Amino acid sequence: MSEPIDLNAPLEDTGDFSTYTLLPKGTFPFTVVGKAAKKHNGTAKLSAGVLVDVECEVNAGHHGKSVVKRALWLDKSTMGFLVGFFRCIGMLKAGGRMDRMDWDGAINKDGWCKISHRQGKDGRWYNEIEQFIVPENAPAEPVVTGPAPTEEPAPASKPAAPTNLEF
Repeated sequence: MSEPIDLNAPLEDTGDFSTYTLLPKGTFPFTVVGKAAKKHNGTAKLSAGVLVDVECEVNAGHHGKSVVKRALWLDKSTMGFLVGFFRCIGMLKAGGRMDRMDWDGAINKDGWCKISHRQGKDGRWYNEIEQFIVPENAPAEPVVTGPAPTEEPAPASKPAAPTNLEF
């Protein structure tokens, strides 16, 4: 939980600001805690347009909590992922229709997601929402499918991949 500070509070650089929790791979509940829309210039696969970064606080039980951002590209080619997000949080029923995507209404909604990992350009591992799970496919309890990768930076020439474990 965050702790507010006074506008005129003293400020000290202690160097210890890392509160990032690398979660294990698995399926976990989340709450939408924020969103930010921005324009993008497009990619080789997506035309220029708008994307919405949704911030989801993922709760992995005794493994911890972490806020994970997921970019949702507003593009016809990503419609399945958009539908999955709104179905996951209960704002769209199977086979239903929304007259408009209510991003403000998504705040504080709960759902389930599948967490995996990606390695950043800095060599560190980050949580990634691989998939939003629709309610009828959500587990009753969190499911861990693999450990979090180690924080050792990979060699610059070849990025390391997280270990895939089979259970």
